[in-house]
Amino acid sequence: MLLPAKNAFLLGLAIFLGAHIAYISAFLGVAGLEVLSPPAAVAALVTALVTGWVLRRLWPRAAGIRVPLVIYACALGTMVVTAVAAVASSGGEMPSAVALGAAMFYVGDASLALDRFDKPIRYAPLLTLGVYWLGQLAIALGARVAPF
Repeated sequence: MLLPAKNAFLLGLAIFLGAHIAYISAFLGVAGLEVLSPPAAVAALVTALVTGWVLRRLWPRAAGIRVPLVIYACALGTMVVTAVAAVASSGGEMPSAVALGAAMFYVGDASLALDRFDKPIRYAPLLTLGVYWLGQLAIALGARVAPF
């Protein structure tokens, strides 16, 4: 029996939340206290503003899943901030493509949520999956030379 759409969505959200937590943990292992650095602070401000805007757009149609959505959005933003901090702290050992990849992951997930809960986005699969996979590739290639 297939799961109802809402349950399937929440299951996917939980699985991707696990991925974000793994990325956050790895990036924190590199960044350490650099999560308090100016580049990380700028990333935190930008992601907080964008996340607030996205959540505001999603809120009216996200009844019943608002708490998981907020938790996921916070983890997604934290993943971007810790990636920026890791790149900043690595002294050039970790390519900036890692932070770009994290930002692309963010854009892919945000566009998926906007397409699903706000209004349809033209060519949404290309945007959501294309940007997501490019982001994953950037993170993976960057991690090959990272000081983990």
